[in-house]
Amino acid sequence: STLMRSSAASDVYKRQLDLSVMFLNEKFEAMDTVSYFNPSSPKVKGIHSGDRRYSGKDGAVEYVDFSLDAAQQSGVAYAVVAVNSFSGMLFSELDAAFCGWMSRDGETGKQFEPQTVQDRFDLTTDSREQASILIDVVNRKCFVIDMALHQSKRYGNISDAQDEIEKVTRAVVQNLSLIHI
Repeated sequence: STLMRSSAASDVYKRQLDLSVMFLNEKFEAMDTVSYFNPSSPKVKGIHSGDRRYSGKDGAVEYVDFSLDAAQQSGVAYAVVAVNSFSGMLFSELDAAFCGWMSRDGETGKQFEPQTVQDRFDLTTDSREQASILIDVVNRKCFVIDMALHQSKRYGNISDAQDEIEKVTRAVVQNLSLIHI
């Protein structure tokens, strides 16, 4: 089975980022979340790396692993990767912050291998939380969506943005189907 791993990294402790993944069904309804506050999900065989606040001079990396096969079998159609600036700093104020994904076989390799990253992009928006990546679980495609979430709040997490994520996912998927990617 194919294992998806999304990751987010920041440069120092005072600039802590939290990574979460929300799983939605074909009706764009949230079904489950893997995050620092819900670190595992049997439905998607998902696990969170833990709330990494500092990993030495090179910063910290959080990641979420989940099985595309298990997710699809559980009725998941989409997974949305979100990054939250827990410290409250805007992504545009950070020296280094990024998000990306890896596709792994789930059997070989170390727990975290940066050289297996499929795609990586810098987080530079003037926001504190964003929906970064949309994964079409059924068609096995990833899209960078880079959408700011609940800008009115200083602190939040993926569960606070559930309604927004459901609406954003629906809009993105409907627009993607119009342009036949």
